Amino acid sequence: MTDTEKLDLLISDMQGMKSDLQGMKSDLQNMDLRIKSLELHIENGTDKNIQLIAENFIELTKTFSHFPANRSLNTIAAMKKKTPAASFHSKQLSFCRII
Repeated sequence: MTDTEKLDLLISDMQGMKSDLQGMKSDLQNMDLRIKSLELHIENGTDKNIQLIAENFIELTKTFSHFPANRSLNTIAAMKKKTPAASFHSKQLSFCRII
């Protein structure tokens, strides 16, 4: 095999490697977009769940301020029935998922 043939073979192999690298670069760009999309999805879900917890906490704080600290769990269940916001947020929180 002559030097020219060896050089042509090397150039051919380099072109193949260059093509492979371009494909990998494209795949990495697609993966980067998917990761950013997933991050936004997680952030939006987490923000919504934190807001629900905060709203529920504020409402329960207002409700519990009217009751002595030594009430039983039955009293808490009764408060949920009497306080629509506490009941609503309890239901919302039970459906929250951590992604």
